[in-house]
Amino acid sequence: MIVGFLRKTNTPPKLARLLSYTCNYHGISLIYMTPKGINMEKGTVQGKMLINNTWERVEVPLPKYIDINPHFFSYKKYSKLMEYLKVNTNLSINRRNIMKKDVLQETLINHERLHKYAIPGENIDTFEKFFDFIMLNKKVVVKPVNGLQGKSVVVLQAINENLFVIGEQKSEKQYTKDELKDLFTTVFKKSRYVVQKYITSRTKHNDPFDCRVHMEKGANNRWHIANIFVRIGIGQSVVSNVNQGGGISKLTSFLEVNFKDKSKEIEQHLKRMAMDMASEMERITETQLSTMGLDVGINPEGDLYIFEINSLPVVSPQLSEVTLLRAQYYKYMLEHNEKEKFKKEQDNIIESKAEIQKLKKQLKQIESSTSWKVTKPIRSIGRRLQGKNF
Repeated sequence: MIVGFLRKTNTPPKLARLLSYTCNYHGISLIYMTPKGINMEKGTVQGKMLINNTWERVEVPLPKYIDINPHFFSYKKYSKLMEYLKVNTNLSINRRNIMKKDVLQETLINHERLHKYAIPGENIDTFEKFFDFIMLNKKVVVKPVNGLQGKSVVVLQAINENLFVIGEQKSEKQYTKDELKDLFTTVFKKSRYVVQKYITSRTKHNDPFDCRVHMEKGANNRWHIANIFVRIGIGQSVVSNVNQGGGISKLTSFLEVNFKDKSKEIEQHLKRMAMDMASEMERITETQLSTMGLDVGINPEGDLYIFEINSLPVVSPQLSEVTLLRAQYYKYMLEHNEKEKFKKEQDNIIESKAEIQKLKKQLKQIESSTSWKVTKPIRSIGRRLQGKNF
């Protein structure tokens, strides 16, 4: 059995090497692939396999399951290849995002159970709606719909109807209403932003934080929590982004320090919510997923709010857990595909047998009919004539 691992760079990352080891334990060979190695005409792949601890170039038939970087769906140059793969194999995900930020919040708000985790927000289409939402909530977050790693996320606070403060990363700047309108026209509206009510998710030292819940599928197609860690934006005014100078903390100790008596209750709630969200996202999107990262805020009262869902969560903080679970899921998917193939073949055989029985029944009905009996002498003459040479 062969599983594909499709990424953009030519050099296999550490995750690919570790997955290759764990896949071998399950009787699976992993091939590291890039788009240029896929031959759509031949249905083959040229890539690298780890043989005797060395990446060797090989060519194999297109794997029946491929772990794919969802960013490929964002590039027009890969659109034809992505359509080919969606038709000819099974992918770990078949879209760029599990669910975009604006759609996610709308979905949560209307969900029977998950609505309590939603953040009120608006799509930005007119300045009037944008301004009214700010004045209603006083403090809001403005973020790009397709943003990554907290980039271009700002906090906007209304001081009064003509003065606003915008914070980005570690800086703040004041805007008048006219200046805010110019910013809306040139940046927010032009690049598809969404505005949301500001959720106070801060440490006792007033640093912004969120919880990253890393979900992975494992054996028997079951979801597991690979890890939960807290990202703290030390000295930042907006988001808890470690790429912008933040830090990481273990969940239990963080909650004990910042929420004290509520810490255990919050941790259990967070885990239940994560499992429920993973299953519901598969059901709502009608897509079988393999991994996701949930970014969750916690207000001072201990209430949870889902900021967004990441379709390619960073693996380094839980590399061993991801490696073990993902190899188990690969095995499940490959075996499931074989079972589906066998079932389809059996269904075709059963269908063919049923068709043959149907035709035999129709033939018997014809043979027992009056018209068939009356025309018997004519058919006999025809057979004799066919046997003669004129």
